[in-house]
Parts: sequence; C-alpha cells; structure tokens
Amino acid sequence: MEKLSVSIFKCPNCGAPMSFDAESGTFTCEYCGSVLTRQQLDTLTEQRKYVEAEPVTEGEPADPSQQVSLKEYICPSCGAQIVTNELTAATFCRYCGSPTIIENNLQGEFKPDLMIPFKVSKQQVEGIFAKWCHKGAFTPKGFYSKEQMERITGTYVPFWMYDCDVDLYMEGTGETSSTHRSGDYLITTHRKFRFARNGSFRFRKIPADASRKMDDDMMDKVEPYDYRDLKMFDAAYLSGFAAEKYDVDSPEAFPRVDERMSKAAEDKVNTTIGRYENRSITVKNKHYTMAHGYYAMLPVWLFTYKYKDKDYTFMVNGQTGKVVGEPPVSKLKVLLQGGILAAILWIIGMGVMIL
Repeated sequence: MEKLSVSIFKCPNCGAPMSFDAESGTFTCEYCGSVLTRQQLDTLTEQRKYVEAEPVTEGEPADPSQQVSLKEYICPSCGAQIVTNELTAATFCRYCGSPTIIENNLQGEFKPDLMIPFKVSKQQVEGIFAKWCHKGAFTPKGFYSKEQMERITGTYVPFWMYDCDVDLYMEGTGETSSTHRSGDYLITTHRKFRFARNGSFRFRKIPADASRKMDDDMMDKVEPYDYRDLKMFDAAYLSGFAAEKYDVDSPEAFPRVDERMSKAAEDKVNTTIGRYENRSITVKNKHYTMAHGYYAMLPVWLFTYKYKDKDYTFMVNGQTGKVVGEPPVSKLKVLLQGGILAAILWIIGMGVMIL
C-alpha cells in the first residue's frame, strides 16, 4: 500500500496545531493564542510535523459510479482514523480539529504553481451571506439560519490558468438602405459592402476550474479574483482549510477557456465593424499560441442550505466575498408585492381619470 505523507504546523509554545487565519493573514493557535506570520514560521525548526503512515484502508468506494478511491490515515495529533479520497490535498480531523496537509497529493504534476490565500474569514462570510439574504426581495423570512451556517467549508478549488495570444480574422458582408423622394416616387437605394477585420489579443491567466464536482456555471460566476494577491504556491496557507487536487486535466479544461477568449475577441472585433441593417460573417479564422499554462488553487467558501426538504447550494469568493447561488422564493412575498404594485397603479390610474 502507498504510504501517506501528511504534515501539520505545530505551535512553538504549546505544540497544538496552527491554522491560517484569513482575516488577519497570520497563523494562529486556538489553544494558547499564539500568532505567527509566515516569515516567523520559516524561522522555526520544529514548526511542521511530518508523518509517514500506512493507510488504514484503501479501496474502491461502495458506489461503483464514483471514480475516486477512499483512504484512511491516522491523525498525527489524536490518533483517530480519518477518511479521505484520493483527491484530497488538505483536510482536518473531525475528532480533534487538527488541520492536516496530505503531501502525496501536492507532489509532482499535482503541485500547484500559484495560489490566492483566503482573505475572507468564516465569521465575515456569515455576515455577508446574512446581508445578501435580507436584501432578497422575495427570499423567505426564515431562510437564513445561523445554525446551518456552521456547515460552511473553506476550500481551495483547483484551477487551470492560461496565457494565450489570439489572432482573429473575420470577413463578411453588410447592407445598408436609404430612401428619398423624387417627384411622385419614393426611391430606395440598397448598398452592399464587404468588410475584413484582423485583431491580435493577449489573454493572461484566464481561469477554468479543474474539479468535476464543482458546478462550472457557479464557478464562473464566483469570479473575478484580484490577481494582485496571486503568489507562488505555499502549502502552509492550506492549514485549516480543505483542498483538492485536480481531476480535470489541462487539455480537457482548455475548451471552456477557449470559448471565453473567442467570445471576448469576437465582441471586440465586432465593435470595429460599421452598423449595417443586414450583416453576415462569411469567413472566421482563429489562431492562438499558448504561452503558458498554470495550475492554481483559489479560495471558495462552500455550503449547502436545506430549506423545506430542498437543498440550495451557495458559494462565496474567499477573497472578495462575492456570493453566488439562488435562494428560494417566498410566494407570499411575491403576492404581497404584486398586490401593492397593482394598488399603486390603480391609484395612479384613478388620479389621471379624475384630472
């Protein structure tokens, strides 16, 4: 069986595990209150405890449709058995809460190039989500639940990022028409034009998530990220959060990025074409050169709400606090607001009739 190499960051004062605190950008110990910067962690000789351990079990999942295998390892802090799947790169013990990084899943081709550390804490997310729910005109009054927010999970989601240079050539025809009067006649003149446009574009670090279990549409909506916080990958920032390695490889993810780049390039070229009543594109050629591809981890808060026996999934950008998701709609609020609007329109109509 494969040996699992796991690591935890130990507090230099009490020996308890340390976690990265998104709000302050430091590493904190829940037990003695110690606070360290990333640079201070580097100066410690025993800040990290590595463990080489045989998996307790390893095998295929009970559900044959699930393509990942399950593994168990011993928690370095309390000795409990922790179950993970082969994609897990960082997790925490459900018994003692110790954050653990699984080194095996961050090596070789699975070692990320870049990352953006969390900047929004769990407490901040709770406040952001509460305000977002209260702003919803049709969100049920009892939808938000602080108890359900306890299940929120901070996760580093795997992404591919691409640097590409794109050359786009578009050729087509357009028509215009004008009408003027000559004596007793209306004369309409039709003109047909041929146009050709060529544009060169540089795209840098266009992202696409690399996890099959993440909804692609929601992941696109949780963007954008501020790349000013982008830095070289450092496993220390995973401490206290969940993380997964990619299960969508770069060639498979690229078509999504290609579609986004193509649309952006075509939209830009279209702005240079004159206004025509009828326009058709007869030739469209695209050539791109991939300058570089990056494997990155970006922060997302994930949680599923259960409301009236139905699940609602939400995501919050772990850097900007942007909320993505669709809350349920209160039929009562819809009827009340519809009735109020109808009453206002009736009053306005009556006023106009009196005048």
